Amino acid sequence: MANKIELQYKTKGVEEDIKIQFEIMTITEVWPEYLKWAKQNKKSWHDDAARYHNHIEKHISGYKLDRVIPHHVQAIINTMYTRMTPRGKPYAPATIKQVLVLVKRIFNWSIKQGYYIGTNPYNSIEMPRFDNSVTNPLPVDALAHIISGAANEAAFWAARADNPETALSQAQTAMAELIRSLKT
Repeated sequence: MANKIELQYKTKGVEEDIKIQFEIMTITEVWPEYLKWAKQNKKSWHDDAARYHNHIEKHISGYKLDRVIPHHVQAIINTMYTRMTPRGKPYAPATIKQVLVLVKRIFNWSIKQGYYIGTNPYNSIEMPRFDNSVTNPLPVDALAHIISGAANEAAFWAARADNPETALSQAQTAMAELIRSLKT
């Protein structure tokens, strides 16, 4: 009889240990732990905190880690595409990408810490492709003045150099690079 009671207590203890080990945390419970780690290991932890509170928290706070699905991550992207920043401008593609990377980082960190056993919902999201090219062409007359001034300075510099031929070659290379950079 004593052995039977002892076995029941041992079994109950093991079951409780297993239950504790497999109790899945919510993103709200994980975030403060992640932030403690980030404060010790990342210079940019302030940015992470702002991104979490401004974009991630309202979409997935309170969800258990295993209940966050790619749809929730996509909702973060969709919201950022359709809403304006507090300054009234669309969110920059880099900002959206940084928010998504933070989601990925939080889940990967949770997995490494043993808070979560599962897949990262970020992995099923296709990272949006962004065109970050700036299409603000400079006025032609401004470009002409810049190039003319640079050419004049290069000529004066080459003429005063100890070795004018070498200096002229260097100036031509520099001018070609300047013109190439203005094209892009």
